[in-house]
Amino acid sequence: MKRVLLLGCLLAVSISGLCEVRTFPVDGIVKPEQVYVSGERLYIVERVKITIYSLEDISEVASFGKEGEGPGEIRNRIFALYFREGEMIVPSAGKITFLTADGALTREIAMPVLRSGDICPVGKNFAGLRFQVEGKSFFLELAVFDSRGRIVRRLKRIHDDFQPGKGMRAFIPPTAFDVSGNTVISTFREDFVVTAFDAVGNERFTIRPPVLFTFAGDTLYQLVEDSYET
Repeated sequence: MKRVLLLGCLLAVSISGLCEVRTFPVDGIVKPEQVYVSGERLYIVERVKITIYSLEDISEVASFGKEGEGPGEIRNRIFALYFREGEMIVPSAGKITFLTADGALTREIAMPVLRSGDICPVGKNFAGLRFQVEGKSFFLELAVFDSRGRIVRRLKRIHDDFQPGKGMRAFIPPTAFDVSGNTVISTFREDFVVTAFDAVGNERFTIRPPVLFTFAGDTLYQLVEDSYET
């Protein structure tokens, strides 16, 4: 059965500061998960499917997406869309797919050690999380990669939340990172330090918590870990 989703589109901001809102029917969209606007295009993501509309008249420009291992196909699901210099960047499990703004495939790069979806464009490069195994230990590493998937610089590394023979950590430290323009902002450490890096991985600045907070945090962390191990 065909279903129709009504989407509200914010069209313009008037001089008075009020917004004009118009609703319009979008045919064929069943379970929208993400919505993006870039240039004169509206992008709606449904798991592995992307539907592109023209903002001028809400006509469909393209609709595509298939789960699989082949060129242009998506592994598992689409985690986010990014737009850079006229191209659309689609990270999925183990690879990054590059398309034109209207959905034509241009290239792909394989990144098999990346944790699913944890990668963002930063400048001409990418920042992402790598999963690593060394002996009997699992690690997560934040690194900067070039446009061919090669490591430019390793930024941070901590033990993964799950370790063989130990299970999940009782106290999970932050592993968040975000990208703003040409800057990677990371809380990817066990001491809650926030660090900013440029697009090639050079450290720009660091924000450290007050001494009392650090002490309390370290003490609580150790108490919980000791309790968990017993």
